[in-house]
Amino acid sequence: MSEQHRLLDWLVTSGETKALVASVIHVEGSAYRHQGAQMIIGESGRMTGMISGGCLEEDLRIHAFQCMKEMKTAVVDYDMRAEDDLGWGKGAGCNGKVYVSLNPLDLTDSGTDRRLASALERIGRGETLYRVTALDEHAGPPMFVKEDGTPLSERDDALKPALIREKDGPAVQVSHGDKGRILVERITPKTRVYVFGAGIDAEPVVRQLAALDFDVIVTDTVRERLDRTLFPDASGFRWLSPDDFFQCEEIREGSFALVMTHRFQDDQVLLRGLVERREQFAYAGILGPRRRTRRLVAGGQIPDWLHSPVGLDIGADGAEEIAVSIAAELIRVRRNQAQTKSEQAVM
Repeated sequence: MSEQHRLLDWLVTSGETKALVASVIHVEGSAYRHQGAQMIIGESGRMTGMISGGCLEEDLRIHAFQCMKEMKTAVVDYDMRAEDDLGWGKGAGCNGKVYVSLNPLDLTDSGTDRRLASALERIGRGETLYRVTALDEHAGPPMFVKEDGTPLSERDDALKPALIREKDGPAVQVSHGDKGRILVERITPKTRVYVFGAGIDAEPVVRQLAALDFDVIVTDTVRERLDRTLFPDASGFRWLSPDDFFQCEEIREGSFALVMTHRFQDDQVLLRGLVERREQFAYAGILGPRRRTRRLVAGGQIPDWLHSPVGLDIGADGAEEIAVSIAAELIRVRRNQAQTKSEQAVM
């Protein structure tokens, strides 16, 4: 889940002295957001993320300040099923009970700071980590654990849960360690999207995807277009021909590919490479009408896995609206992947 990555980045770069991570750990009935939703409240009062439609956040801020003052972990619940004016359910549009874990962090502690920065750096390289926090009152800072259960630091790993068998389950879950209940958060790398083609129409696409927590790499043969002033939100650039890209690039498993070079021969080479590396890409789409795509692929038969034309059919007109349709399709694919993993973990 990319939300955890974004919130971890906020903790590292915010400049706050203390912060509190609020996590939805259980929901009974229905709620605006589900188990795994998170937000952070800084000691200054700044907040990022949401765990509801806005009806719980202000009350959580009050609890957060008290937890940060005492540096105590707490679990609070909100029953939104109440019918009277004193209940949380009045006008909230929900019919459930939400349990929220409140975990304060001292960001001036050098050990905590190093662990957070190290975890963020590893996730940026493509690793998946777990943040593990005890849910007793004086839990102390969280620890970070690799997928094989090995802790990143030299700290006592008594909190280590039996989480490997649950690694494809919910992004945030309550498990049990040697010292009682623990909160286990899976922090995954952002989904990488290769945008092949740095034309003007790619600018809003990159902007939209970056805002939605995708890791966007812009690739083109025209070096002048690979410019930070044109694509300020891109994670990186590749000045490579299509052939060189597949020879040189270390492609992260589960990456997405958007083909929009507007150059027929380049698109043809890219599609051939995507076919050959099919197992490494979770999504591939190409801009333009299907009749053009048929001319690009061998035999004129568009593979079932290739999205052509790219984007959801919302009647988009113009680069900005097309960017929205593309972003919507990629969100759907990313969400379906996460849902499939969760279902497989339950089976």
